[in-house]
Amino acid sequence: MRKRNKSILCVALTLFMVFSLAACGPKGEKEADNAEPAKEAKEGKDNSETVKIAVQEGRTMLKEIVDKYVEETGKEVEYIEIAKGDDYYSKVTLMLSSKDTAPDIIFEDGFMVKSDAAAGLLAPMDDYLAKWADWDSYNPAVVEAGTGMDGKQYAIPISTDEQVIWYNTDVFEAAKLDPDWQPKTWQDIIDTAKKLKEANSDDPDFMPMNQFVSTSNVEQVSMRTFQLFYAATGGKLYDYDTDQWIVDKANIKKVLDYVDQVWNVEELSSLDLAASNDPESTFTSEMFPNGDIGLYFTGSWAFGDGVGGNNADAWKEILKDGKVKYAFVPTYDGKGYVTTSGGWTFAMAANGSNLDGGWDLLKYICQEENMTYWAIESGNLPARADSFESDAWKSQEYSGLMEKFEEGLEFTVFRPTVDGYASVTELYAQLIENVAFGVLGIDDAVDHFEGDMKAAMGADLVKVIE
Repeated sequence: MRKRNKSILCVALTLFMVFSLAACGPKGEKEADNAEPAKEAKEGKDNSETVKIAVQEGRTMLKEIVDKYVEETGKEVEYIEIAKGDDYYSKVTLMLSSKDTAPDIIFEDGFMVKSDAAAGLLAPMDDYLAKWADWDSYNPAVVEAGTGMDGKQYAIPISTDEQVIWYNTDVFEAAKLDPDWQPKTWQDIIDTAKKLKEANSDDPDFMPMNQFVSTSNVEQVSMRTFQLFYAATGGKLYDYDTDQWIVDKANIKKVLDYVDQVWNVEELSSLDLAASNDPESTFTSEMFPNGDIGLYFTGSWAFGDGVGGNNADAWKEILKDGKVKYAFVPTYDGKGYVTTSGGWTFAMAANGSNLDGGWDLLKYICQEENMTYWAIESGNLPARADSFESDAWKSQEYSGLMEKFEEGLEFTVFRPTVDGYASVTELYAQLIENVAFGVLGIDDAVDHFEGDMKAAMGADLVKVIE
């Protein structure tokens, strides 16, 4: 779940049309439904001794695991790296579509699985999984990310995450705030940020809170602002019974009112920084460890990125002293808490030439020891439930910090993993930007969003709740 750029919306829509991923209305949905079924991944399809695995560049932990597999088994693996960036998803789709370029195993963001499966690009894994005892160890809440619309399993989740509010207790104590903070209402969040703003009024570099609102950072806005607070209202994004996207106007307006309060009424964040291309790097590497930000809305991986970044010493210092904490967003009614989750998966390519060999590599990668290591080193949460009980997880340096995240999996809401999500998430971000930047008032923004949804997905695929 990383950055998407507003400028690629048209490209993303076009790609999804080409591959029948239902980005532009009922015609796309119908074509996806009628796509040639994916070939079942069954034992016996082994036309090449070399296994091909394609992953996003920079996944050093995965490379270590694959190298270990090669060393232990003596088998040949072609390790293909795909450059990061907004076009990663289109590159994956194009690679999977041809027998000449398709790997056996592909590294997929969770929201891509259902679309690629519907387009016939992924092979169902059920026959393999039925013989793999480890599959019972996977967290049921996470497994759904790899399930196709037809109910078959097309991918194995490797990790997940949660969206929370990080804070530095030094900053809280300097403002005479309780270092064991957990807001009970949305107003508590705003009031805390206001107190932080007042306590640091003489510091021009201090930002009371961040809230991703610019389409320069689409998925951050979608997941950590819109979807997070919308989930807190109890609103639903997608009706799986009717296969329709939902526009719940009353609950959307609650979210937009909160955004308006934070950005326009109380002026608790920086529009200039929000509109920059990569504010998250600034927040994580510089502002948070240096005490220049009060409430930091980001994912469970933040501290992992921090200790692996260019200001690692500062992060390690505040982590060592127990100064890094996080809180969950309360529900709108104040009766509970909520978080949102995404995550990455491994899938098998329908056009792969060595699926048996690919499965052998995949089950090695996904064994408990490796998945726990992956989660610890990346700062993400394990997809396997048994990882939370492992000695490695419990003995990690920051195990105490991670304890609450296991609790969060009980009330997390996963982003929709259905056809058209890549397009819809752009619209969520645009909706938030319109209000935060004062482009539209709340009522007009909601009406505009309704029209955009119907235009993008088709009116019959959008359910409007007044």
